[in-house]
Amino acid sequence: MWDGNLVKACQKFWCVRCGARTGKRVRPVRIELVDPGPDDIALPMPEEREWKRALSRFRA
Repeated sequence: MWDGNLVKACQKFWCVRCGARTGKRVRPVRIELVDPGPDDIALPMPEEREWKRALSRFRA
């Protein structure tokens, strides 16, 4: 349940490559939202019933 500015997300994410190299979790300075670009792939959303079933599996 992060807010729109993603401050709490910075505390959760860390770089796997930097961690493998240094042995410590290197956290990002900031995370920014980006608008989708023309080269991005857009997948169709699944049916609502399938989506809710997938969410319930991850929450359990």
